[in-house]
Amino acid sequence: MAKVIFYPRYPSDYARDTTRLRLVHHGAYSILLDDYYVNGPLPADIGTLCHVCRAQSQEERAAVKWVAESFFPVNGDGLRHNKRADIEAKKIQARSALAQEKALKSWSPRSRRK
Repeated sequence: MAKVIFYPRYPSDYARDTTRLRLVHHGAYSILLDDYYVNGPLPADIGTLCHVCRAQSQEERAAVKWVAESFFPVNGDGLRHNKRADIEAKKIQARSALAQEKALKSWSPRSRRK
């Protein structure tokens, strides 16, 4: 998964899927999701994820663990994946590739001869 610098956030979907989260869980989820979009699948190690989230207290570390296990399951490759983020990232990358292709065509010498 390539680096994504912007991703859409769907408040109604987020609210539907996270109604049981406490404030500390929302923080962990947001940080992990941002890291996922920027760096790709997350490591399986909870200690590493706690470091990513800057989780220090026992409550924060427990929240990171719960969120990771609930929303970022370990896949066959040994990394944690988020199904929705993977789908959205593919859409973003496809749109980006199309925009780049159009830009290159519009700046090609052939298109500027008019």
